Amino acid sequence: MLTRRIGLAVAAVLCLGVAGCASDAPEADPVIAVVDGLEMTADDYLRSYIDYLVTTGQNDTEALRQRHFEALVDAYLLGAEAERRGLAADSALDAASALARRRLVGARYYEASVLDTLAAPAEADVRRAYQLGTEQRVVRQLYFTDADSAQAAYARLQAGRPFLEEAWDLYGTRDSTAGSLGAVSYWQVDDAFAEAAFGTPVGEVTPPVRSRLGYHIIKVEDRLRNPVLSEDEFARRRKGVESQLRLRRRRLEGDSFVRDFMGRRNVAVNGPALRALQQAVAELEGDPPPDAQQGGGEAFTPGEIHVLTEALQPQTPLATFDLGGRQRVFTVEDYLFWLDVLPFSEARNRTGASLGRALRNEALAQAGEAAGVADEPEVRHELARMDRLRLADALRARLRADSSAADRARLGQVADRLALDPRQTVADFWVVSFESRAEAEGALAALRASPASAEARPGFERFERQPLAEARDLAAAVRSAPLGEPVLAATGDGRWVVLRVADRAVEATGDAADALAPFAAEAGLIERLRAERPIEIHEEALAAVLRPPPVPTAPR
Repeated sequence: MLTRRIGLAVAAVLCLGVAGCASDAPEADPVIAVVDGLEMTADDYLRSYIDYLVTTGQNDTEALRQRHFEALVDAYLLGAEAERRGLAADSALDAASALARRRLVGARYYEASVLDTLAAPAEADVRRAYQLGTEQRVVRQLYFTDADSAQAAYARLQAGRPFLEEAWDLYGTRDSTAGSLGAVSYWQVDDAFAEAAFGTPVGEVTPPVRSRLGYHIIKVEDRLRNPVLSEDEFARRRKGVESQLRLRRRRLEGDSFVRDFMGRRNVAVNGPALRALQQAVAELEGDPPPDAQQGGGEAFTPGEIHVLTEALQPQTPLATFDLGGRQRVFTVEDYLFWLDVLPFSEARNRTGASLGRALRNEALAQAGEAAGVADEPEVRHELARMDRLRLADALRARLRADSSAADRARLGQVADRLALDPRQTVADFWVVSFESRAEAEGALAALRASPASAEARPGFERFERQPLAEARDLAAAVRSAPLGEPVLAATGDGRWVVLRVADRAVEATGDAADALAPFAAEAGLIERLRAERPIEIHEEALAAVLRPPPVPTAPR
């Protein structure tokens, strides 16, 4: 999550995958530096550093940790300077700050309501999860998109109708395999589905199970298990199993909380307004504005959002919901406010579901504001940190916009100072996007057998000489994927893709001086700020985070 304490736990878990953490994360979040009046904690640093490793694909080293710390100090200095220059009054930055605040407040409210209440898994629970992870269940399902249809089918089954006959009618076939999923593993299916399937005896049928995909009635037809479970193997895998179990419980409890929370909101959707919104979004695809991304993209452009604002009255109610004893109105303007952080494909293709997600975000944020979450010290710190970094980015953009006055004799120092390299990695690759991991996994084998068939699939995109710096959340996967072999990868907005990289190369971005010139003013300003502004380093705490943990050696 987004607060300092939870963020530290997440960073510690990720650190295990980076370099093998030697111990559990400490409860305290020590301050490692105070830069121009703003504290930088160990958690602030670790989250930023791990994001950097994930997006660049670089390896964890002590030198890289030191360099990233220096870059963060530079950013804190630039952000403070931007505020002194009045950049905080910029309307776009103000809107971004407001969105960050509402996201953070809603996230912290959810966190306090769910994650803070979860107890650590008991030893018996971890052992059970380990055992189930070695087993499979052969299952058949009836799948529904609405609860009423699922309940009606379950009532017929309870009245004695055979499961297969119900599957025949549901799927429109007389095949004996209707609804069969074959053997499924405990950790490879939806959390709610797994817990229901693996908690039901062979031959029995579950009541309707709500997953993230819809509603399922599951019949367990067989149990496949490993008859020999070694205590040594359990000891070796225990930490990993416990981590998986913790994550599953967080997701299950989180889903349950959100459903209960929204179920008590008495939500009423304005049908005509929703249809008008759906129509406006659909028309964007057919006739995008001049500055829209051609061929689709991963976010709505400012031009597209402007078109939506013009096509729909901003104060038009899309829905109402109850909170704090009174009815609240959720408008077109509120939906567009959240649009930047909604899954892009969902907003394009399932606008009603996107509206529900935005409404949930708004309700959680308002509940958090009412509960005083924004006054918590951790939240105030995180908001100040995000504002500082946002302002730093804005000042950097202004400084880099004009390189005409760059002192070219100092450009070598600029490259060293900012750790810049006027080269870039580019790649030729294609992706096919899917809404779920299950869909992507289902297509992976076929695409490996016939990569040429990818072009005929919906969601296919080809990239040639694509700079990895512009590949966003696919950069690490494109960098590490074996050449010529389709692989599975996740994106930051919840989608899954099958990715095939044909070629990778390192090439020059152009004349080195031209590439470095935009950074000259920034480097000069940072040099001055480091000499003039207060920077307090907490050496012992800093040394602890700059030292990569030892990589554990395999037992002999």
